[in-house]
Amino acid sequence: MQHRRYHIFLGLMAAVVSISLSACSSTGVVRRIQADEWHKDYGMQTVEETTMPENIPKLLIALTSKNIFVQTEAANALGAMGPDSIKTAPALIDAAARRNSMKFNYVIAAALANMGKEVVPVIIPVLDHKILHLRKMAAIALGNLGPDAADAIQPLAQRLNSEKKLYGDIVYSLGKIGPESFDVLFNELKIQKNDSLKGQIIKAIGDIGPAAEPAIPVLLNYFQSYAYFRTNALNALLDIGYTGDDFIQAIINYLHTPDDRLKIMAINGLGRLGPTASEAVPDLMRLLAPDVEPDIQVRTHALNALLNIGYAGNDLLVAMTNYLQSPDSKIRIMAVAALGKIGPAASGTVSDLTKLLTADSEIEVRLQIPEALAKIDPAAKQSVPNLLRALSDENGNFQMKVLDALSVIADDNDSVTSAVQPFLRNENPNLRKQAMMALQNLNHTGEEFKKSLKNIAAEDSHPQNRLKATCILKSMSEVDGIGSEGTAGKAKIYFIRPRGHLESFMPFGIWDNIQYIGAVPNGSYIVYETEPGEHLFLTRTIEWTAVKAQLAGGREYFITLRTFSPGEGARARTYLVPLDACMAEEQIEKLLPELKESTATMKSDWYSNRYAKSKSIIGVVSSYNTGNSHFARMYAVQGRKIN
Repeated sequence: MQHRRYHIFLGLMAAVVSISLSACSSTGVVRRIQADEWHKDYGMQTVEETTMPENIPKLLIALTSKNIFVQTEAANALGAMGPDSIKTAPALIDAAARRNSMKFNYVIAAALANMGKEVVPVIIPVLDHKILHLRKMAAIALGNLGPDAADAIQPLAQRLNSEKKLYGDIVYSLGKIGPESFDVLFNELKIQKNDSLKGQIIKAIGDIGPAAEPAIPVLLNYFQSYAYFRTNALNALLDIGYTGDDFIQAIINYLHTPDDRLKIMAINGLGRLGPTASEAVPDLMRLLAPDVEPDIQVRTHALNALLNIGYAGNDLLVAMTNYLQSPDSKIRIMAVAALGKIGPAASGTVSDLTKLLTADSEIEVRLQIPEALAKIDPAAKQSVPNLLRALSDENGNFQMKVLDALSVIADDNDSVTSAVQPFLRNENPNLRKQAMMALQNLNHTGEEFKKSLKNIAAEDSHPQNRLKATCILKSMSEVDGIGSEGTAGKAKIYFIRPRGHLESFMPFGIWDNIQYIGAVPNGSYIVYETEPGEHLFLTRTIEWTAVKAQLAGGREYFITLRTFSPGEGARARTYLVPLDACMAEEQIEKLLPELKESTATMKSDWYSNRYAKSKSIIGVVSSYNTGNSHFARMYAVQGRKIN
């Protein structure tokens, strides 16, 4: 009866929007190939309109399309609305039932999960659906909900032994639901005889995080005594946050195995432990020697582990200096990147890097050096004369890298500005823009620069360059000495998360250094007021991302959370992306009214909270502050005056 009511409801919705679809053919909706135009066939003029609750009836019709692209976009849009679209859950489930596609099921699972706790009673009955792929979708959706799906633990547990084809999906979901699932999973681990299934349980217990601490002795035994479970047990112990001396020593022992696969497993485990694994430094350093470890892949992993541990000893710097002389350009690139990650502690290698800036025969190597020098700043100021000479290189990409490095390292003086200003007239529009940004970041306000900016604002062939020049002129007129902390009151930062579809069920936590600010659910923003000066803002989904910001008092700044998919089969990653308040003014003014101000707390942000407990945020912040992790930069001039 309920199923019949849903089809009656869908028919009524179709009638409501029939006028909007008058442009469609009598045989069905016109199928557009363009990704940015499908919504127009359903009476929505912009992509933004697809995530507005008033357009749910139109999206329900799109959900019945025979075109999987249209169905996917409609499902994504409904999911992006969160709880506002919960009444469409039966329609989403019906769409999944009609299309036998696991890829589409993942879309439906994410959309359902974004609707929140209230959708759980709708999903649980689907675990008994006659169609297998629909039962799998339901299990995945419950896992995506995380702790909000706690009411589904018993229904899932009851199906562990009766649903062999769903076993892995159920175990995965129980792990994602979190601490309340621990007893079920731990008991299942004790009685499960199938090694493959047992390995999945171990991984799920790790997903629970610190609350799975009672499982540590059992997992440690699996790691030390059972080769089949070694990798899963290692990762589970790391996810739980275990750092016992016995565990670390057991990992170190695998550095001496002739099996490169096991060696890399151990190296990566030590890297994940970070500074806690400092006792492994001598063994890892030994692996950097080509005569000890000929495999470049093993050496690369060992180097990354040392950097994650935060090691910057003189022996590592010597090893990297030797790598700079390697005939293999890949090894030279690895060394340059490593020295940049080490940051100011690598100041003793600046002269070696500077020599390669123009002397290395491979452009791929030279392209890495300006960024490395910028990360070593301020000790890299001695490289400024060489960077200025490097501007004569004919490779435009290299020139852009050099200009960017100068904007970080150099001071505003005649030798720098006289070398950079000719690029304001370069035929390459990207170089013109980079030169403007470099001089702006150096807080240069000379009359010649202002004159060039006025010409660019009026005559440049590229609209973005005209806008950039206009914005710089505006910032010059607003504030004197924007680059300093100033005394104009506090700075205000908006962390904006536009309505999106990927990983949309997660609230993303935001940190200012080690201070937790709040969580940003899908389609919302938070406003944070703080003292002017340098700040490090961070967030995390499956990895940390950061913005190092120089803030001026009396100005407001905007940072977006953007989610990108690396490709099919890979989890989406979210990055903090700073906006230039002037360049993005139209985007900001349009976006903010469409979003809600968030009041989400650490408790709701289970993903960031769990990781912060299992690996101290202090270690993460240290990794960024030492240059050991990549971050985006936000300059004081990228804000705007608070009205």
